Amino acid sequence: MTRLAAVCRLPLVRVAGLLATAAVLTGFGPVRPPAAGFASLGSADALAAAGSGAAALYANPASMIQLRQNTIEFGVTRAPLDGRTPLYVTSVDATSGWGIAGGIGYSYDTDWTLSKGTRGGTDLRLGLAAAMEGDSARVMVGASARRMDTTTEDPTGNRRDVAGWTGDAGVTIALGGLRLAGVVRNGLELDPVEAPRRVVAGIALVQQTFLIEGDGSWGLEDGAQPAVRVGAAWQPSDEGLQLRAGYAFDDADASRRSRHWVTAGLAWNTASIGLGAAAAFDVEQAQDFTATVGFVWQVPFDL
Repeated sequence: MTRLAAVCRLPLVRVAGLLATAAVLTGFGPVRPPAAGFASLGSADALAAAGSGAAALYANPASMIQLRQNTIEFGVTRAPLDGRTPLYVTSVDATSGWGIAGGIGYSYDTDWTLSKGTRGGTDLRLGLAAAMEGDSARVMVGASARRMDTTTEDPTGNRRDVAGWTGDAGVTIALGGLRLAGVVRNGLELDPVEAPRRVVAGIALVQQTFLIEGDGSWGLEDGAQPAVRVGAAWQPSDEGLQLRAGYAFDDADASRRSRHWVTAGLAWNTASIGLGAAAAFDVEQAQDFTATVGFVWQVPFDL
């Protein structure tokens, strides 16, 4: 039985390995948080309902508690379109005996860029989640606080600074292998470009060897600027190769044309570690891409 099947919380299953979770450039707004991780990118950032680990903290904090595991992920992302090469680290721990999960994520934008515009700064996220068990359903709720301190400069030299707090809140409902989710992102108004207020709805099907999810998101201010994402993951055994793929439609930035993205990712997982890479490409302009390479450590604990 694979780690994807563990998300279903099947009887007598011990979670002994990694679930590389999923999420691309859409849904979060024009700028994707790099600390969402490589598995999230490979599945087009479509993990509001089926995420765990790093992807859950960013896609939907409620989903951090889907699996009883403690994961640490770190890596580097390359995004020439946004003029950034951020380093990131994320830790999510859902092993508490009190039925809660906590997460922390941090990214730092370096100044190495191939584009004319430049970007620098930090992005810190802190999250908590709890679960309520019912006879036929499991309801998970969560929230995260986000601290941004970002400076951008366009090709003409115009500089823009954004600093302050905002946050997300979400709910995930598990009905066997079916997942339903709703999220409000950047609920506290901070900046309409760097941290746009958006509402997300997601539905996922999780089976033994695969998961598939579709997410949709819209701007809260006027209900426009939609983004649609579909992602899938396949892992035929508890350890070994995991493949991901996805598609995303992005109309989240009024200053850019609508975009269609295709994504792909792969990882190699063992009982305690995982190594993976993922990329997203603009269908019309392949040079506009985002790529991530990362390492995941599943910290041992006693069930």
